[in-house]
Amino acid sequence: MNETQLREDGADKIGAEAPRPSRTDRADRALTVAALVFGTLTFAVFGAYFVKITAFPEGTLPVVACVLVFAWLFVPLVFRRQLRRRLKKLYLPAKAVYTFVLVGFCATFAAMCVFIFAPREEIPYSELPENTVVVVFGAKINSDGSPGTPLRRRLRKAKEILDARPDAICVVSGGRGDDEPLSEAESMKRRLVSDGIDESRILVEDRSRNTLQNVAYSRELIEANGLSDRAVACVSSDFHIARIRLISSRSGDFGDFFYPAGGLRPWDWEYFGLVREYLSFARLLLLGTEG
Repeated sequence: MNETQLREDGADKIGAEAPRPSRTDRADRALTVAALVFGTLTFAVFGAYFVKITAFPEGTLPVVACVLVFAWLFVPLVFRRQLRRRLKKLYLPAKAVYTFVLVGFCATFAAMCVFIFAPREEIPYSELPENTVVVVFGAKINSDGSPGTPLRRRLRKAKEILDARPDAICVVSGGRGDDEPLSEAESMKRRLVSDGIDESRILVEDRSRNTLQNVAYSRELIEANGLSDRAVACVSSDFHIARIRLISSRSGDFGDFFYPAGGLRPWDWEYFGLVREYLSFARLLLLGTEG
């Protein structure tokens, strides 16, 4: 037997002796790849939100939520060996649950984005019923009491409708946040009046602290002013309209017309806050409440 044959025989033996990965090993590798892919996507989503709340603070709770998510993402990665050693046979099932949660979040977040940004027909102002009530949903105001950028967009849309329909009445809805100098409703009213809308056409709802309360308290105000037989047109940011539709479909309060404020650009900070919208949807669907 020559030297070449000996080398080939040795290589064959080595190849034959190399153990095949077990089913458990293959499952572990597949879970690792999935966890890395969907974990990266989750980190990107919450990371963007963390950047937003750093630039535009929303209080302590969002920061704590982001930190907890980051810890949940990275602790299993950093302490992988220790967890494997301690959990033993439970390691793979625990890893499967961890990965399933990541995949579930990414899938439902994507579904929410499709639901929010799916094209919907907008009824021309001229086709609104006579004496429509236009409800404008509040948003963050500046430290000087002026409307922030998202709220200015909503007010521009509301003014367009009110100018086109002089018979319409406007409800501005939004309470005062802990870090706001006055209620969002009062800030909205001042802006609309300064833009030429007659004060007598504006009703102020300044108790609400979330979207559920926006809808409920605005409906109470409409009924208290004898306007319950009128059609309602809701105005808010593009991403917020979808949640208002959902609440309205459940409560039967505002099921008439919806107008997104529009004007968003791909680099707008509002997109960075979609995680907050996701959490609001989750709480609304699972618990029937909002924070």
